[in-house]
Amino acid sequence: MTSDIGFRLIHRDVAVMAAYAGITPMGGTTAVRGLLFIRGKENAIEIEATGNPLNYLADDESLFDSVGRNYDPKSGRRRAVPLGRHFSPELARLATDGRFFVSVSTRITPIPGGFGFSTCSLIDLRTEKAIGSTKVAYSDLRHVPDRKTFVVLSWPCPRHIPTPDAPLDPEVAQLFAEVVTCQELDPAGSMRHLDEAEWEERRGKLAERLREHPAPFVVGRIAADPWYWLRRKLDGAKTDKERLKYLDRLIAVEPTWKNYEQRAQVHYFGYYPWDDSNEHRKVPDEATSRKMAAEAARDFLEAGKRAGAGYWHRVRDASNNEVGKRLFRLAWELARSDKLTPGQYELGFRLAEALYLANPEDRDRRQHFAIANYRLGRYAEALPLLPQRDWERHCISEFGRLFLSPWNAALVEKEVDVKDPTVLEAMAYLAMTYHRLGHPDQARAVLAHLRTLVVWNNFTIRHFSTIGEWYSDLLREAEALIEGQPGK
Repeated sequence: MTSDIGFRLIHRDVAVMAAYAGITPMGGTTAVRGLLFIRGKENAIEIEATGNPLNYLADDESLFDSVGRNYDPKSGRRRAVPLGRHFSPELARLATDGRFFVSVSTRITPIPGGFGFSTCSLIDLRTEKAIGSTKVAYSDLRHVPDRKTFVVLSWPCPRHIPTPDAPLDPEVAQLFAEVVTCQELDPAGSMRHLDEAEWEERRGKLAERLREHPAPFVVGRIAADPWYWLRRKLDGAKTDKERLKYLDRLIAVEPTWKNYEQRAQVHYFGYYPWDDSNEHRKVPDEATSRKMAAEAARDFLEAGKRAGAGYWHRVRDASNNEVGKRLFRLAWELARSDKLTPGQYELGFRLAEALYLANPEDRDRRQHFAIANYRLGRYAEALPLLPQRDWERHCISEFGRLFLSPWNAALVEKEVDVKDPTVLEAMAYLAMTYHRLGHPDQARAVLAHLRTLVVWNNFTIRHFSTIGEWYSDLLREAEALIEGQPGK
């Protein structure tokens, strides 16, 4: 199967089109094939696997594909390059500033959701070396002439790939090397870390020298950043204690959503250390774990407030990305237990509310939000979010199955299997919500029905699990509330 990914007129006599050759079922990589349309020729010419035609280049003499291969624009035949070179010398004639070419990989790497990415590399044709690369669509890598840089427009913030310019002034080059690495060479030739005061002195000298000596945009950008040293120290921090120290300082002077999210991640790992396999962390006790979860939730909420509604919409589900998994887990932690403080329940509610409002049709978010409402004593708000109608339909269905069965009622299986264990959790909260709203008979009926429900764990050996096995603490809580059976 193929699909068109672009048609473009690149010269008055030449047009190109590229199409996917198909993504493999197992998630492997696939190539893109190219078609060349030449004025005067009846049929298109298929050329070697090529990338998106947005960066094809052509003039009267030559045509270049996405990786810089040279073709005759009249016949479509590929031309050889001189011995010892990767690119034809003619490519510089069409390249940006006569020197820079964006090479787009011919291989498409699929990602979940049916899409994929190519690797884009910025090639300096003088050295035939890549000076920067990114895994985004070509259309997101754009040249900004007055900044002497290429900009990668990727969420959440742009990246810069500066282009080499005239040689740097020797003093500017030395100062920039010291500022960007936060180190200097001592007289013995060894690298020595600069403390914050020393680094700030070097940065001031660099900014002053740049007034007289031109330099690439990135040099001036770093020289103008008074918090670069903090960011470098944060990147090199080895422990969570160090990370929090630098993040606290960074947030005090630069309270951006990204910095809040970074600090939230550090708190999160303190609460749930198993989620980061790259670093060994001590497993906290229960009180410390909940405290860290609350701190993580507080920072995530602040990050979402500063980033805007799009922050929550990017999290499609609990398996969508790492941040999504952590947000859902925190919403779960700060609502499910009956032993949290009012402040912790409030944080859990705000987190669940933000996730729910971003996608109110999602069942998991709806259930998270219902439980968070229940824990805050908002029983009337929790009830319509819980599966009360589903329970009524389920009871009617089972009642009809019992009486319409050709078998004796005594032979009908006592347990009713459900597909998802979270249904058991939702039913337990429904029973407790009915009780809190003054409907004890309905609460007892739901609890009795809940005890008949099981989840099929293993189809082969017909192994079922009840709510007591899935949510034993929750069952005890519901029984103590509705039937007055504490400690059972």
